[in-house]
Amino acid sequence: MRARLSAVQAALAASQRWWHYFRRRELLRQRAAIEAEAASTEQELEEARAQLVKLEEAGGARYPGLSLDARRMLNLTIIAAAQVLALRITPHTLVRRMIEAMSRSEPLMEGTPEHAMASMQEIARARAALTGNPQGLATEARRLADHLAAHAQYRLPGETLPRDESVYHGLRSGLPRGQQMHWDLLGQDLWGVSGLFYNTEE
Repeated sequence: MRARLSAVQAALAASQRWWHYFRRRELLRQRAAIEAEAASTEQELEEARAQLVKLEEAGGARYPGLSLDARRMLNLTIIAAAQVLALRITPHTLVRRMIEAMSRSEPLMEGTPEHAMASMQEIARARAALTGNPQGLATEARRLADHLAAHAQYRLPGETLPRDESVYHGLRSGLPRGQQMHWDLLGQDLWGVSGLFYNTEE
């Protein structure tokens, strides 16, 4: 997205003659659409992460004295909540775009300003899905966390983070009927979950 914005900025800089008026006006429209979509995507990422933090705090994370089982369950709940949030987003290609934004990559943004505005509308609908019905989100996350707990395997007896392969098995087997995972939740650090985990030494 930033690469596309840079290209538009460069084109604007090269279109300062009076006969470039219509071209400059179109480029300004494109720049406004790209900037608006970028802002919407960043806001959606922040809202999703805020939802995860709320769930973490509600579970008592970052407080001393928690048992090993409690810390393990907190981590599984964070993973489950991240999965539930991703499943709420439609179309699933929006998840890929948010992952690209979090990784600071520069995805190519193709299409007209109208396409950009349509993307912004998709983002607005996805944001509503993320922030709406927080009680339902918590219920779904707890249900999936219980499912993950039944499949979680740990390398060492005192570890709080399960083996990745056991997490993926639990996530895939816990998918609602007809849905698929179009993301690598742990490998792509979806929503920045790695920064929320309760580690063994804490």
